[in-house]
Amino acid sequence: LAYVLQTVPARNPAAVCAAIESFGRGGLSRKYGGMGGWAPSAGRWLKVAGGEKAAVLAAAARLAPGNRFLEVGAYCGYSSLRLSMANPNARILSLEADPCAAVIARSVIAHAGLAHLIDIRIGHSEDVLPKLGCADRHTERAPFDLVFFDQRGSRYSADLDTLEQTGFVEAGTVVMADNVLKPGAPLFLWRVMYGGWYETSVVAVEEYAMPGVEDWMSLSVCLPDASRAHIEVATLPPPRLGLRRLEWQADRMRARAECSPGVGFAEWATFVGHMRAELLRLGLGPGAAPDGGIAADATAHRL
Repeated sequence: LAYVLQTVPARNPAAVCAAIESFGRGGLSRKYGGMGGWAPSAGRWLKVAGGEKAAVLAAAARLAPGNRFLEVGAYCGYSSLRLSMANPNARILSLEADPCAAVIARSVIAHAGLAHLIDIRIGHSEDVLPKLGCADRHTERAPFDLVFFDQRGSRYSADLDTLEQTGFVEAGTVVMADNVLKPGAPLFLWRVMYGGWYETSVVAVEEYAMPGVEDWMSLSVCLPDASRAHIEVATLPPPRLGLRRLEWQADRMRARAECSPGVGFAEWATFVGHMRAELLRLGLGPGAAPDGGIAADATAHRL
């Protein structure tokens, strides 16, 4: 926050995003081009959807049929700014479980001049999402046009289920998720690729500020009612053998990354290689389109 306030003039969201990315790259160890010391573990890694991921965010914002956006996992406010710049008419509700991160995000967004368009709320998704539009006079009870999941990957599927059951995801809603490979969201991918409710494409990108480490982002569009009127939730095929084990491995890696000393880039690369191979073996990942999928060439064109 201090770096953004000191280096970027107010009301310039593009410059704010550029400063956040610059700060993230500068915090890496010298081995990876930063200023954090020579040991690979000496630097700090900033978890934002920057670099190639920013292009996917912009593509999803342009694909959305309207201007009601939901983000789950605000962190420092970077991705909300990216979504808002890609769709200047969007009104964005962003949830953040960490009060400190929420305060930083609100300050960053206010400095960028977009506080009137982006609402940061504090709370865990499992507590906040079921109450949206009920006793909440600030949230219109209408479907979101775009939902972006960027919290703990093992929450993606349950949170999507909540939004479906409460009517906040309907035909045409774009559902985007980050980190579905690193560290992974196997059960969520299974749901959006094999559940019959979505057209889904998975996009391979390089992780921001982590050279040589691959990640995936999923981009799904909820099918028209006519196309899924016959589909019941119960028809989702049971997860293939090994998916729950992969989900456990992803959660375990995520927990390690959140504690000191964290996970080094080399170990991340090894883990990603393992997760990638296992997901592809189970029919999940780029190029797999069991429900028709969003055509890869169309996705590349949007990017």
